[in-house]
Amino acid sequence: MFLGYGNHSTQSDNLTDDLRASGLTAVNSLQKLWDLNPSWGGPLIKDKLWFYNSFRYWGSVNYIAGLY
Repeated sequence: MFLGYGNHSTQSDNLTDDLRASGLTAVNSLQKLWDLNPSWGGPLIKDKLWFYNSFRYWGSVNYIAGLY
C-alpha cells in the first residue's frame, strides 16, 4: 500500500522580491494532490497459479494565479 498527499502547506513558491517589484502579485499554487495505491494477491494453486491485483486513485487540484 502506498498513500501520498500534499496541499498548499507543503508547497513552496518562487515569488521573489524582484518578481513582486516587476508587478507579479501571485503564482500558481496547489490546493491538494493525492495518490492511493493498494495492491493485493496470493496463490490460487500452491506453487502453480497466483493472482495479483492493483488499483490506483490519484488526482490534483491547482489554483491558477490571476484566474477568478
